[in-house]
Amino acid sequence: MKIDFSIKKYLFILICLIGFIPTINAATNNDVSQTKVLDLKDTVEDIDLEFKGTNYKEADDQVVVYLFRMEDCTHCHDAIKFFNDIVEEYGDKFKMRSFEISKVSANNELYKKVYEYLKIKEGVPLILIGESVFRGFKEDTKDKIKTAIEKNYENKITYDIFDAMERSQEEKKKPASIIIFAFIGLILIIIILIFAKKE
Repeated sequence: MKIDFSIKKYLFILICLIGFIPTINAATNNDVSQTKVLDLKDTVEDIDLEFKGTNYKEADDQVVVYLFRMEDCTHCHDAIKFFNDIVEEYGDKFKMRSFEISKVSANNELYKKVYEYLKIKEGVPLILIGESVFRGFKEDTKDKIKTAIEKNYENKITYDIFDAMERSQEEKKKPASIIIFAFIGLILIIIILIFAKKE
């Protein structure tokens, strides 16, 4: 069976389209592999404070506190000092994942995705505890943070911002994937029809 040049051209286009699908998926991926994440102790020591959690240990059942911060942000330093001050009382209930966004570009990109997902204005520190969002740090924020830690810990709330973002991204990908596969299917039908007419 001999395939003429026009059929080869259509097959080439189809193969290129199929090869393009992984590129589309990669472009919408929430890749956090290049981020630099610090735990509570390292975050405290990163701003040259002595860590107060002498008996502090991370555990699976602790609430994750996400902190997006900048090196020269005084409110960020105040927030870190606060978490260091409450580590003896609340340390069994929370652990920290801290992202410094002014020096690590991958952390900054992740921060942008987070505030866009949450539909909030930029601002640091950005503190996320379960579904509670704290942008900035003031005196009245302290009690709200303690309450959020206790509520999430006591109620075993497992909401995680990154899991929610990933689920949202997957939901956005579904319609695009359907359109892509429908388009490829249409091209295949056209190629088959053209090939059938040639015979």
